[in-house]
Amino acid sequence: MIKVDFRMRLTAFGVCLFTMYYIHAQNVAINGLKYYLFPDTHEAVINNRNTWSGELDIPVEINYNGERFTVTGIASNAFLDCNELTKVKIPKTIEHIVHHVLTDDPDITGETHPDAMNPFIRCTALESIEVDKNNPIMSSEDGILYSKDKTRLYAYPAGRQHEAYSIPESITWIGVGAICYNNYLSSLTIPNNVTYCGSVCDNCKNLKMVRLSECITNLPAYAFDRCESLRFLDIPESVQSFGESVFRWTHLEKIVIRGTFPYGLREDTFYFMDDTTIIYVQPSEMEKFKLLFSGTILPLEEYTNDIKLIELHQPSVTVFDLQGRQINGQPQHGIYIKSGKKYVKL
Repeated sequence: MIKVDFRMRLTAFGVCLFTMYYIHAQNVAINGLKYYLFPDTHEAVINNRNTWSGELDIPVEINYNGERFTVTGIASNAFLDCNELTKVKIPKTIEHIVHHVLTDDPDITGETHPDAMNPFIRCTALESIEVDKNNPIMSSEDGILYSKDKTRLYAYPAGRQHEAYSIPESITWIGVGAICYNNYLSSLTIPNNVTYCGSVCDNCKNLKMVRLSECITNLPAYAFDRCESLRFLDIPESVQSFGESVFRWTHLEKIVIRGTFPYGLREDTFYFMDDTTIIYVQPSEMEKFKLLFSGTILPLEEYTNDIKLIELHQPSVTVFDLQGRQINGQPQHGIYIKSGKKYVKL
Protein backbone atom coordinates (compact mmCIF):
# COMPACT_ATOMS: atom_id res chain seq x y z
CA MET A 1 0.00 0.00 0.00
CA ILE A 2 1.36 3.43 -0.91
CA LYS A 3 1.45 5.87 1.95
CA VAL A 4 1.86 9.61 1.70
CA ASP A 5 4.43 10.61 4.31
CA PHE A 6 5.10 14.25 5.14
CA ARG A 7 8.27 14.53 7.20
CA MET A 8 9.79 17.45 8.97
CA ARG A 9 13.47 17.13 9.73
CA LEU A 10 15.07 19.59 12.08
CA THR A 11 18.72 20.46 12.12
CA ALA A 12 20.55 20.97 15.39
CA PHE A 13 19.65 24.65 15.08
CA GLY A 14 15.92 24.06 14.68
CA VAL A 15 15.79 24.76 10.92
CA CYS A 16 12.81 23.02 9.36
CA LEU A 17 13.26 21.04 6.17
CA PHE A 18 10.17 19.51 4.54
CA THR A 19 10.14 16.54 2.20
CA MET A 20 7.11 14.64 0.92
CA TYR A 21 7.66 10.93 0.36
CA TYR A 22 5.51 8.45 -1.56
CA ILE A 23 6.78 5.22 -0.10
CA HIS A 24 5.52 1.68 0.22
CA ALA A 25 5.17 1.46 3.98
CA GLN A 26 4.14 -1.51 6.05
CA ASN A 27 2.22 -1.33 9.32
CA VAL A 28 3.48 -3.76 11.95
CA ALA A 29 3.37 -4.22 15.72
CA ILE A 30 6.55 -5.29 17.49
CA ASN A 31 7.05 -5.68 21.24
CA GLY A 32 3.95 -3.68 22.04
CA LEU A 33 4.53 -0.71 19.70
CA LYS A 34 3.13 0.03 16.26
CA TYR A 35 5.49 1.05 13.47
CA TYR A 36 5.61 2.14 9.87
CA LEU A 37 8.41 0.20 8.15
CA PHE A 38 10.18 1.68 5.12
CA PRO A 39 11.99 -1.20 3.40
CA ASP A 40 13.83 1.02 0.91
CA THR A 41 15.76 2.76 3.68
CA HIS A 42 15.37 0.23 6.51
CA GLU A 43 13.88 2.94 8.69
CA ALA A 44 11.04 2.56 11.17
CA VAL A 45 8.69 5.25 12.46
CA ILE A 46 6.56 4.80 15.57
CA ASN A 47 2.98 4.87 14.31
CA ASN A 48 -0.08 6.63 15.77
CA ARG A 49 -2.16 5.81 18.85
CA ASN A 50 0.05 3.49 20.84
CA THR A 51 -0.82 2.34 24.33
CA TRP A 52 1.79 1.79 27.03
CA SER A 53 1.86 1.39 30.79
CA GLY A 54 4.79 2.57 32.91
CA GLU A 55 8.22 3.53 31.56
CA LEU A 56 9.10 3.28 27.86
CA ASP A 57 12.62 3.06 26.46
CA ILE A 58 12.19 3.64 22.71
CA PRO A 59 14.47 1.17 20.90
CA VAL A 60 17.29 2.20 18.59
CA GLU A 61 16.36 -0.56 16.14
CA ILE A 62 13.85 -3.35 15.66
CA ASN A 63 13.91 -6.67 13.84
CA TYR A 64 11.17 -7.79 11.47
CA ASN A 65 11.30 -10.97 9.36
CA GLY A 66 15.04 -11.18 9.81
CA GLU A 67 15.71 -7.58 8.75
CA ARG A 68 16.87 -4.70 10.94
CA PHE A 69 15.15 -1.32 10.89
CA THR A 70 16.55 1.78 12.59
CA VAL A 71 13.92 3.69 14.55
CA THR A 72 14.33 7.23 13.19
CA GLY A 73 10.95 8.89 13.72
CA ILE A 74 7.88 9.32 15.87
CA ALA A 75 4.43 10.14 14.51
CA SER A 76 2.97 13.33 15.98
CA ASN A 77 0.03 11.36 17.44
CA ALA A 78 2.18 8.38 18.46
CA PHE A 79 1.16 8.45 22.12
CA LEU A 80 -1.96 10.61 22.08
CA ASP A 81 -4.16 9.77 25.11
CA CYS A 82 -1.65 7.22 26.39
CA ASN A 83 -2.61 7.97 29.99
CA GLU A 84 -0.66 5.17 31.69
CA LEU A 85 2.70 6.15 30.23
CA THR A 86 4.89 7.55 33.04
CA LYS A 87 8.36 8.09 31.56
CA VAL A 88 9.92 8.07 28.09
CA LYS A 89 13.51 7.71 26.93
CA ILE A 90 14.17 8.91 23.36
CA PRO A 91 17.26 7.43 21.67
CA LYS A 92 19.88 9.18 19.58
CA THR A 93 18.45 7.75 16.32
CA ILE A 94 15.20 9.75 16.42
CA GLU A 95 15.72 12.55 13.92
CA HIS A 96 12.24 13.66 12.88
CA ILE A 97 8.60 13.88 13.87
CA VAL A 98 6.24 12.65 11.15
CA HIS A 99 3.21 14.92 10.84
CA HIS A 100 -0.28 13.71 10.12
CA VAL A 101 -3.71 15.25 10.15
CA LEU A 102 -4.87 15.43 13.78
CA THR A 103 -7.81 13.05 13.51
CA ASP A 104 -9.39 10.07 15.21
CA ASP A 105 -8.36 7.94 12.23
CA PRO A 106 -4.72 6.96 12.89
CA ASP A 107 -4.10 5.95 9.29
CA ILE A 108 -5.06 9.22 7.59
CA THR A 109 -2.07 11.16 6.27
CA GLY A 110 -1.83 14.39 4.33
CA GLU A 111 -1.86 17.91 5.74
CA THR A 112 1.25 18.77 7.75
CA HIS A 113 1.41 20.30 11.22
CA PRO A 114 5.03 21.46 11.37
CA ASP A 115 4.73 23.12 14.76
CA ALA A 116 3.16 20.12 16.55
CA MET A 117 6.24 18.61 18.15
CA ASN A 118 4.61 16.95 21.16
CA PRO A 119 3.76 13.28 20.47
CA PHE A 120 2.66 12.93 24.13
CA ILE A 121 -0.48 15.09 24.22
CA ARG A 122 -2.96 14.07 26.93
CA CYS A 123 -0.47 11.62 28.45
CA THR A 124 -1.67 12.69 31.88
CA ALA A 125 0.60 10.33 33.87
CA LEU A 126 3.76 11.27 31.97
CA GLU A 127 6.20 12.87 34.42
CA SER A 128 9.45 12.92 32.47
CA ILE A 129 10.92 12.79 28.96
CA GLU A 130 14.60 11.94 28.64
CA VAL A 131 16.69 12.27 25.47
CA ASP A 132 19.99 10.64 24.60
CA LYS A 133 22.67 13.33 24.70
CA ASN A 134 23.74 12.37 21.16
CA ASN A 135 20.31 12.93 19.63
CA PRO A 136 20.74 15.41 16.73
CA ILE A 137 17.50 17.39 17.08
CA MET A 138 16.21 17.09 20.66
CA SER A 139 17.37 17.58 24.23
CA SER A 140 15.78 17.39 27.65
CA GLU A 141 16.23 19.14 30.96
CA ASP A 142 14.32 18.36 34.15
CA GLY A 143 12.21 15.96 32.09
CA ILE A 144 11.05 18.65 29.62
CA LEU A 145 11.56 18.20 25.86
CA TYR A 146 13.37 20.96 23.92
CA SER A 147 15.16 21.36 20.61
CA LYS A 148 18.85 20.49 20.58
CA ASP A 149 19.90 24.13 20.92
CA LYS A 150 17.18 24.77 23.53
CA THR A 151 15.52 27.57 21.58
CA ARG A 152 12.29 25.62 21.08
CA LEU A 153 9.93 24.08 23.60
CA TYR A 154 8.40 20.84 22.34
CA ALA A 155 6.75 19.12 25.30
CA TYR A 156 6.10 19.87 28.96
CA PRO A 157 4.90 16.54 30.42
CA ALA A 158 1.24 16.61 31.41
CA GLY A 159 1.98 14.59 34.53
CA ARG A 160 4.91 16.69 35.74
CA GLN A 161 4.08 17.53 39.35
CA HIS A 162 5.50 21.03 39.66
CA GLU A 163 3.37 24.05 40.49
CA ALA A 164 5.48 26.67 38.72
CA TYR A 165 7.27 26.71 35.38
CA SER A 166 9.36 29.59 34.08
CA ILE A 167 10.23 28.85 30.47
CA PRO A 168 14.00 29.28 29.94
CA GLU A 169 15.15 32.63 28.55
CA SER A 170 16.75 30.83 25.58
CA ILE A 171 13.34 29.73 24.23
CA THR A 172 11.98 31.73 21.27
CA TRP A 173 9.38 29.25 19.94
CA ILE A 174 6.66 27.18 21.63
CA GLY A 175 5.16 24.32 19.65
CA VAL A 176 1.50 23.38 19.32
CA GLY A 177 0.40 21.41 22.36
CA ALA A 178 3.71 21.92 24.15
CA ILE A 179 1.98 22.78 27.46
CA CYS A 180 -1.46 21.26 27.89
CA TYR A 181 -3.57 18.99 30.12
CA ASN A 182 -1.31 19.49 33.14
CA ASN A 183 -3.37 19.78 36.31
CA TYR A 184 -0.45 20.49 38.67
CA LEU A 185 0.82 23.69 37.08
CA SER A 186 -0.46 26.86 38.76
CA SER A 187 2.04 29.47 37.52
CA LEU A 188 3.49 29.87 34.01
CA THR A 189 6.00 32.51 32.92
CA ILE A 190 6.76 33.00 29.22
CA PRO A 191 9.89 35.14 28.71
CA ASN A 192 10.06 38.05 26.29
CA ASN A 193 12.43 36.17 23.99
CA VAL A 194 9.46 34.06 22.87
CA THR A 195 8.13 35.43 19.60
CA TYR A 196 5.98 32.49 18.51
CA CYS A 197 3.44 30.44 20.47
CA GLY A 198 1.78 27.56 18.64
CA SER A 199 -0.28 27.22 21.82
CA VAL A 200 -0.13 28.54 25.37
CA CYS A 201 -1.58 26.37 28.15
CA ASP A 202 -4.91 24.84 27.17
CA ASN A 203 -6.60 22.43 29.58
CA CYS A 204 -4.34 23.31 32.50
CA LYS A 205 -7.17 23.39 35.00
CA ASN A 206 -5.19 24.48 38.06
CA LEU A 207 -3.40 27.36 36.36
CA LYS A 208 -3.87 30.61 38.28
CA MET A 209 -1.25 32.95 36.85
CA VAL A 210 0.16 33.39 33.33
CA ARG A 211 2.77 35.94 32.39
CA LEU A 212 2.88 36.32 28.59
CA SER A 213 5.81 37.35 26.43
CA GLU A 214 5.69 40.99 25.35
CA CYS A 215 7.00 39.99 21.92
CA ILE A 216 4.23 37.68 20.69
CA THR A 217 1.80 39.13 18.16
CA ASN A 218 -0.85 36.41 18.16
CA LEU A 219 -2.65 34.31 20.75
CA PRO A 220 -3.50 31.02 18.99
CA ALA A 221 -6.81 29.17 18.96
CA TYR A 222 -7.86 27.68 22.32
CA ALA A 223 -4.87 29.31 24.03
CA PHE A 224 -6.56 29.21 27.46
CA ASP A 225 -9.16 26.54 26.76
CA ARG A 226 -10.57 25.10 30.02
CA CYS A 227 -8.09 26.95 32.25
CA GLU A 228 -10.79 26.88 34.89
CA SER A 229 -8.80 28.41 37.76
CA LEU A 230 -7.54 31.40 35.79
CA ARG A 231 -9.27 34.61 36.93
CA PHE A 232 -7.12 37.38 35.46
CA LEU A 233 -5.13 37.94 32.27
CA ASP A 234 -2.94 40.85 31.23
CA ILE A 235 -2.39 40.63 27.49
CA PRO A 236 0.57 42.72 26.32
CA GLU A 237 0.49 45.50 23.77
CA SER A 238 2.36 43.36 21.21
CA VAL A 239 -0.63 41.04 20.67
CA GLN A 240 -2.57 42.13 17.58
CA SER A 241 -4.66 39.07 16.77
CA PHE A 242 -6.55 36.22 18.42
CA GLY A 243 -7.24 32.73 17.12
CA GLU A 244 -10.51 30.87 17.43
CA SER A 245 -12.12 30.53 20.90
CA VAL A 246 -9.03 31.79 22.72
CA PHE A 247 -10.82 31.90 26.09
CA ARG A 248 -13.16 28.94 25.63
CA TRP A 249 -14.73 27.57 28.82
CA THR A 250 -12.74 29.79 31.15
CA HIS A 251 -14.08 31.61 34.22
CA LEU A 252 -12.03 34.76 33.82
CA GLU A 253 -13.18 37.74 35.85
CA LYS A 254 -11.06 40.36 34.08
CA ILE A 255 -8.94 40.57 30.96
CA VAL A 256 -6.73 43.58 30.25
CA ILE A 257 -5.99 43.85 26.53
CA ARG A 258 -3.39 46.54 25.88
CA GLY A 259 -2.86 46.25 22.13
CA THR A 260 -4.70 47.25 18.99
CA PHE A 261 -6.11 44.93 16.34
CA PRO A 262 -5.52 46.51 12.91
CA TYR A 263 -7.02 43.54 11.05
CA GLY A 264 -10.04 43.23 13.31
CA LEU A 265 -11.20 40.21 15.32
CA ARG A 266 -12.36 36.78 14.23
CA GLU A 267 -16.08 36.20 14.57
CA ASP A 268 -15.35 33.13 16.70
CA THR A 269 -12.87 34.83 19.06
CA PHE A 270 -15.17 34.70 22.09
CA TYR A 271 -17.07 31.48 21.38
CA PHE A 272 -17.99 29.57 24.57
CA MET A 273 -16.52 32.28 26.78
CA ASP A 274 -18.19 33.35 30.03
CA ASP A 275 -19.99 36.64 29.33
CA THR A 276 -19.57 37.76 32.96
CA THR A 277 -15.92 38.53 32.19
CA ILE A 278 -15.01 42.22 32.15
CA ILE A 279 -12.70 43.16 29.30
CA TYR A 280 -10.62 46.35 29.31
CA VAL A 281 -9.40 47.54 25.91
CA GLN A 282 -7.98 50.57 24.19
CA PRO A 283 -10.78 53.12 23.51
CA SER A 284 -10.11 52.82 19.77
CA GLU A 285 -10.87 49.08 19.92
CA MET A 286 -14.08 49.12 21.95
CA GLU A 287 -16.50 48.94 19.02
CA LYS A 288 -14.69 45.95 17.52
CA PHE A 289 -15.03 44.04 20.77
CA LYS A 290 -18.62 45.07 21.41
CA LEU A 291 -19.64 43.61 18.06
CA LEU A 292 -18.48 40.15 19.14
CA PHE A 293 -18.62 39.96 22.94
CA SER A 294 -21.91 40.28 24.81
CA GLY A 295 -20.31 40.97 28.18
CA THR A 296 -18.87 44.18 29.61
CA ILE A 297 -16.30 46.09 27.56
CA LEU A 298 -14.63 49.05 29.28
CA PRO A 299 -11.88 51.48 28.23
CA LEU A 300 -8.42 50.67 29.51
CA GLU A 301 -8.19 53.79 31.66
CA GLU A 302 -11.09 52.53 33.81
CA TYR A 303 -9.06 49.58 34.97
CA THR A 304 -8.80 50.48 38.68
CA ASN A 305 -7.51 49.08 41.97
CA ASP A 306 -8.99 45.70 42.80
CA ILE A 307 -6.97 43.87 45.44
CA LYS A 308 -6.98 40.08 45.44
CA LEU A 309 -4.82 37.38 46.90
CA ILE A 310 -4.27 34.08 45.12
CA GLU A 311 -2.21 31.30 46.67
CA LEU A 312 0.40 29.98 44.24
CA HIS A 313 2.72 28.13 46.63
CA GLN A 314 5.75 29.11 44.58
CA PRO A 315 9.18 28.68 46.17
CA SER A 316 9.98 32.40 46.28
CA VAL A 317 11.34 34.65 48.99
CA THR A 318 11.77 37.85 47.01
CA VAL A 319 9.31 40.16 45.26
CA PHE A 320 9.02 40.19 41.46
CA ASP A 321 6.84 41.92 38.92
CA LEU A 322 5.26 39.87 36.11
CA GLN A 323 8.18 40.71 33.85
CA GLY A 324 10.40 38.74 36.23
CA ARG A 325 12.20 41.83 37.54
CA GLN A 326 13.02 41.99 41.23
CA ILE A 327 11.22 44.78 43.09
CA ASN A 328 12.98 46.72 45.83
CA GLY A 329 10.68 47.65 48.67
CA GLN A 330 6.92 47.16 48.88
CA PRO A 331 5.11 47.90 45.57
CA GLN A 332 2.19 50.30 45.83
CA HIS A 333 0.25 48.99 42.84
CA GLY A 334 0.44 46.45 40.04
CA ILE A 335 0.76 42.67 40.02
CA TYR A 336 3.63 41.02 41.85
CA ILE A 337 4.77 37.74 43.36
CA LYS A 338 5.97 37.63 46.97
CA SER A 339 6.82 34.51 48.98
CA GLY A 340 4.90 32.28 46.63
CA LYS A 341 1.74 34.41 46.63
CA LYS A 342 0.33 36.56 43.88
CA TYR A 343 -0.79 40.05 44.89
CA VAL A 344 -2.87 42.19 42.57
CA LYS A 345 -3.07 45.90 43.35
CA LEU A 346 -4.54 47.53 40.30
